[in-house]
Amino acid sequence: AVSMLPPMMFDLNAGDIVLDMCASPGSKSTHLAEILSGNGGVIANDVSRSRTNTLVANVQRAACPNLMVIQHDGRHVPRGTGQGYDAVLVDAPCTGSATTRKNPDIWRRWRPSAGLELHKLQVSLLNRAIDVLRPGGTVVYSTCSIDPVENEAVIARILEDRDDIVPVEFEPSRTPGLIYRSGMENWDVFDDNMETNTGSHGGPPSDPEISQALCKCIRLIQQDTAQGGFFLAILRKHQD
Repeated sequence: AVSMLPPMMFDLNAGDIVLDMCASPGSKSTHLAEILSGNGGVIANDVSRSRTNTLVANVQRAACPNLMVIQHDGRHVPRGTGQGYDAVLVDAPCTGSATTRKNPDIWRRWRPSAGLELHKLQVSLLNRAIDVLRPGGTVVYSTCSIDPVENEAVIARILEDRDDIVPVEFEPSRTPGLIYRSGMENWDVFDDNMETNTGSHGGPPSDPEISQALCKCIRLIQQDTAQGGFFLAILRKHQD
């Protein structure tokens, strides 16, 4: 259930065009299309041919008239028309470390290096999402991971490298009763021997303002909710 939160983080209007950058199997894309009530449009993208086939099948099953499927590497996805998309969802590829209640085998396979290997891809995807977003538009970045290297560290790198984006405070009224924690400001990065990996690209920011901004992200932790874990960050692009 927690994986269906991202579409609820947008303030969508009739006629908006939304990009779901990593869309397969399509539950979030169809949810976005339903929120738009058949107006506007949702562009559901995925890089994998096999996953795109699954996406197409699920989209056809939902029969959403305002949903289109495309296949591109998200890091190079087309901008579309005009100034860009009104909203972009980046439900990024991740280690899935927050899904251990339904996938307990993940703990036997998980290694710290897995998150570090995905970190640069996640940053690249989020960077491209901001590039194709219109001024004033909103990006939601999410993962089903509890590793800060895949979450807060990604947001920190974006805030360090760009000056056209700002984190937005989560509004609890969107999801009454949701149990969540604020984003982490500081964390350690480990190698596969669980030794501290100082100077890693997945480390916390040195700028105290960026550290404070990370508190606007939200984390759902398995033991808090007795469900799955999740990470969410809402970012808004500055107006020109």
